[in-house]
This record gives sequence, C-alpha cells and structure tokens, in this order.
Amino acid sequence: MCTNKYLYDSVVTNQRAEVPAPTGSLERGARWLLLIHQIPRKPDYLRVKIGRRLERIGAVAIKNSIYVLPASTQAVENFQWVLREIADGGGEASICRAEFVDGLTDGEIEQLLRDARARDYEEIARRARDMLRRLPGGRTAGDERRVQLEADLGRIRTRLDAISRIDFFDAHASSAAVSLVARRRRVA
Repeated sequence: MCTNKYLYDSVVTNQRAEVPAPTGSLERGARWLLLIHQIPRKPDYLRVKIGRRLERIGAVAIKNSIYVLPASTQAVENFQWVLREIADGGGEASICRAEFVDGLTDGEIEQLLRDARARDYEEIARRARDMLRRLPGGRTAGDERRVQLEADLGRIRTRLDAISRIDFFDAHASSAAVSLVARRRRVA
C-alpha cells in the first residue's frame, strides 16, 4: 500500500525533477519509504550510477525497480536526490510511504537490510585482514610502506564510517570489521 498524501503527488518524467519538500511528520504512518523507478535502457551508465547511489544510501531492492529504506527525513532527502538523477537521465520515479499488508513482513525487510550491511562489513573485514597480512612481521615498516598502510587504513575507516551510517538495524557483522580496524590501529 503506497500513500502519497504526505510525500509526493506526482510521478517525475523526462522533465527536470521539481520535488516538493515533505509536509507531514515521519513519526506517524508507514514505516517504510519506497523508490519506484523506470530507467531507460540507454545509456547503460545511468543504471550503474543509480544502482551505486542506491547502495551508498543503504537502500535494498525488494523487486527489480523498487527500493526500500526505513522512513526518516534523511531517507526522504536521499531518495529525492536519486529521483532527480533518474529524471535528469530521462527516467521516471516515485517515492511513497509504504506499509506492507501481505507478502513481505517488516521483519523480512529488516533482515534484507541487515544482510546487505553484513555483506558490506564482511568486505571491510576482508580488506582489514589483507592489510594485517601485509604488515611486516616482527619489524617496523619503512617510511614509504607505513605511509601506504596508513592511507589504506584511512580508506577502510572511511568506508566503515559510511556503512555504519546506513546500518539501520545493527547488523552483527559490524563487530568483526570494527575489531579488525582497531587491531590494525594498535599494530601500526
């Protein structure tokens, strides 16, 4: 069930997206926000660009062109940016509040979001383990090597911070990634 009464009343088409600001409270009503889109087949890069943007904001697909986020002011703003990019690229998109009545349950959607973050955290943990393996055993790294390791660690920390911001339901895999990054900090 999608309700547009508080978010948007129109579908954005091939014209430049003009998205009104939300007028109601996110505290009431549906628990989820949906982005429903149709992206043109060409150019290919637009689909890739939108897919990457949706990943960065933490959205997960519940169908081919339907993405979900927990309802929040930040989620509205994030989906608005994606909607504008889709419209600017010649596609169509709508954002709506949703309450699932049948089919997917809230628990299943939460698990989809947790699973996506767990995969992200596992990737961070893998990168941190790889970095720990590259540390010189029993001796200090040379200046050039130390600079490279610190740069790598900075990128991993930045990615960990970004994932933490979109971890809406506390994926348990975060602890391994956090402890590996902390371990690297103690070793350096």
